[in-house]
Amino acid sequence: MPTLAHSRRSRCPRRRPARRASGSRIYSSARTRADPMPMCAGAPALSNSRAQRIGSPPAGMRIRPPPTKARSVRSTRRRCMWSESNVAQQVRYGPRLIAHPTDRLRSALLIAPNAAMERVAPLQSEPSAIFSRAAEQHATLVKTLQYFGVETRVVDAHDRAAFAACANDLAVVFENGAVIMRPHDLDRRAETDLVRAQFDEIDIPTSGEIAVPGLLDGSDVLLAGNTAFIGVSKRSNAIGRAGLAQIAAANGYRAVDVKLTADAPCLRSVANTVAPGTVVIAPDKVDGAAFEGFDLIELERGEDLGAGFLTIGQNHILCDVRYSFAHAQLRKTGIAVEAIDLYEFGKLGITPTQLVLPLRRR
Repeated sequence: MPTLAHSRRSRCPRRRPARRASGSRIYSSARTRADPMPMCAGAPALSNSRAQRIGSPPAGMRIRPPPTKARSVRSTRRRCMWSESNVAQQVRYGPRLIAHPTDRLRSALLIAPNAAMERVAPLQSEPSAIFSRAAEQHATLVKTLQYFGVETRVVDAHDRAAFAACANDLAVVFENGAVIMRPHDLDRRAETDLVRAQFDEIDIPTSGEIAVPGLLDGSDVLLAGNTAFIGVSKRSNAIGRAGLAQIAAANGYRAVDVKLTADAPCLRSVANTVAPGTVVIAPDKVDGAAFEGFDLIELERGEDLGAGFLTIGQNHILCDVRYSFAHAQLRKTGIAVEAIDLYEFGKLGITPTQLVLPLRRR
C-alpha cells in the first residue's frame, strides 16, 4: 500500500480575484477548478488524475463529493457574463444611421456651391445671387456644424447644376440605409452617382432608390416620429411618391401625402420637425390637416421659409438669420435657435435644411 501521509495536496488553479485601480473587482484568466479531489481519512487529498496513476483507492479511502450545484452555478456565472436575454438586448443589426429624425446630428454630407447659381432667377423682389459670397456663407455653415460636433464631408458638385448645393435633394437616410432619390431637375441627376460614390467611401449602405420613371426630391420628404410626410407638387410624380412610401413602410414609417402650394420651394422649407411629436409649419404653404396627431407651431405670414431650418438636435435648430420674427416665436416655445447668414441662398429660396444631408444621428 503506498504511503499517502507525505503526499502533497494538489492545488487546482481557480479564478483569482484582482483589483483595478478604481477598486472594482475583476477576475484573472486562470482556469476554473479541475476535477474533484479524493480524500482519505487521515491523509491529504489527491487529484483524480494522480489517484488513477497510483491505482485504485485503498480500503478506508473516502472520495470527496463533487462541488455543490450552487458552487458550480457561481463558477459558471463568473465565466459567462451574458445571459441569452442580455445578448438579445445588446445585439443591433444594421449601421444605425438615423433611428430618430430629431436625435443629435453627428455626421452630414454637404455639396459646395458653384457659379451656376448666379444664372438662376431670384425670388420676387430679391437681387441676383453672388457666388463668391455664397461660397463664404457655405464655409461658415460648415464651421458652425463642426462647432456643434458634427462630422462634415464637403464635396464638389457638377458645374452645370445651379442648385447643386442642395444636398438634401439627392437622398433620404433611414436607420439601416440610404435611399437614392431621382431629382426632377435634369442637371442634377448626375449628382446621384456622386452621392452614391461618397456613400461607398464612408460605408453608408444603399437600401433603395427611386427608379425610372419615378421623380422625387429628397427635400420633399420629411421624417417625423414614425411618419414619412411626402410633399405633393409638380417636382414629383405618383410613381416616385409610391416608391418612397413602400421603402418607408419597410423601415417602419407610415407614409402621408402633404399638399403644397405652387410657390412652395419644397416640403422641408415650409414644414420641419423639432421634436418627435412637434412640427413647425408655414400654414399658408402647406396643408396642416396632414399633420394630424402632431403638435403644430404655425409661423406668421411672411416668415414661411423660416420653417426651413436644420434640426441639430431635439429642440435645437440652425436657421437663416433673415427670419428674425420666426426665431423669436420659436424661442418662446423653448427651442434653442442658432442663426447664421445664408442670405445669398435665401435669394433663391434655398433654406438651411436643403444644404445639409444628415447621415448619422444619435
